[in-house]
Amino acid sequence: MSVTTLTKQSIRTLRTPCAKCGNEGPFYLATDQDGAEHLIVKNMVTKAADQGQVIGTQYLHTCIETFGGTENTTETGGTETVTETATENVDTRAATETVATGGTETGGSKDARDALWDILGRPQIDRAEVERIAREVVEGVVMPERTIVLTDTERREVDGVTHAQFGDVLTAIAAGCNVQLVGAPGVGKTHMCEQVAQATGREFYVIGFHLQSTASELRGYMSATGEFIPTAVYDWAVNPEGGILLTDELDRSHPGIQAALNSLLSNRFISLPNREIVRLTDKHVIIAATNTYGDGPTWEFPAAQKFSAEFKDRFIALTIEIDENIEMMAALAKGAPRDVTQRAVAYVQKVRKNVKREAITGVTITPRASQNMSALLAQGLDWDKAVAWTLQKGMDDATWSKVSA
Repeated sequence: MSVTTLTKQSIRTLRTPCAKCGNEGPFYLATDQDGAEHLIVKNMVTKAADQGQVIGTQYLHTCIETFGGTENTTETGGTETVTETATENVDTRAATETVATGGTETGGSKDARDALWDILGRPQIDRAEVERIAREVVEGVVMPERTIVLTDTERREVDGVTHAQFGDVLTAIAAGCNVQLVGAPGVGKTHMCEQVAQATGREFYVIGFHLQSTASELRGYMSATGEFIPTAVYDWAVNPEGGILLTDELDRSHPGIQAALNSLLSNRFISLPNREIVRLTDKHVIIAATNTYGDGPTWEFPAAQKFSAEFKDRFIALTIEIDENIEMMAALAKGAPRDVTQRAVAYVQKVRKNVKREAITGVTITPRASQNMSALLAQGLDWDKAVAWTLQKGMDDATWSKVSA
């Protein structure tokens, strides 16, 4: 019988996992219209509900048998993100016993094997070595992950592995802030914005800037025949459902772009060359992706432009760090042996830290270096060439000796 109503019964979260799938929740206890007990997921809505209060059936826990794993839950200001990591219980001791004893055999097969061993000699199996190998295999497995976002009324699944700071960005969006994501190239800012759009059920739009960008790239322009040529910003603005607009490399744009965006953020409308005025709603969100905070050139990004104080005040700034878990997973996907990939990623990360320590101007070592180096090694390229192509890249000997030591 289907569940049509649910009534919350417990105030505190349950300490026991789901008896069917082993999921540890957290959950509350609820009863349906027939008095049968069910588990409901804990989120901002179910947490606020009183004992005896009727709640929506969308919060009913559904066993995910194909994953059979654990859920890590983070509440983010009305939006809850759940990262599910598949796990498999592997008894390395039992596996070792099977290898060491050859399993249980009876009759002729055992006699034949014993006779063969009498001729060839019994194999000597080191139990400790078998345990070590089994442990390496188990610990080396990369578990698939997925992120589920729970809102007051909906449950959405986000494709792919999410960055460790994904929940922070969702919190900022839920608060209605214009967000500036500050981080080096390759840390995943653009991909994170795509996932934010997916998590919030909005369309994703992107426009990239550079020093030669003009206001027409933002507002559109009139062609020689009098036709209005729209841009991604126009498509975003006229969407009645809003959307996530990513302004990429905004700290590479000149002051004219910043002035136009500042007006848009201040007035919440955009005036177009065809004399059309489009007003924005609360569903229209702008995210700026930059390498700097807008304070001008740095040792790492000498071409960065400076933002005006007024323009900076329009955004909150989140520093996006490299997620080394994602860096490793992306490198492993390139197909090189695990030990080779792990060595490559560790070497890239060492060089990255040394570049930062020495403040080498104009050099940035991003997770792309780990992916490229692993891909080259997977194709059989020797180590020294892979290092030269992905990391050294023409550095003089003195500089390279500092960062590679």
